[in-house]
Amino acid sequence: MYESLMEKIFSCSHPKFTSFQFTEMLNVGLVLIGIKPGALLDLDESAIIALNKSGFHAQPYPLLKGLTFVSKKNYISKII
Repeated sequence: MYESLMEKIFSCSHPKFTSFQFTEMLNVGLVLIGIKPGALLDLDESAIIALNKSGFHAQPYPLLKGLTFVSKKNYISKII
């Protein structure tokens, strides 16, 4: 179900095929299937757009520059 979304998110991800990318993929997957409520990730703009178009919340995290908060619900408004 989420395989095509994961492919889209990580098709342009750098660095490729490293333990860092594997960890990022694992965190996104756990959020998408609902095991984790959210995750802070280093994602590019196209990945953020793909997640938002798929009904998830992905937006830059205001407290840590360069990281994106990804969740099924908009938890970030509670933080600010």
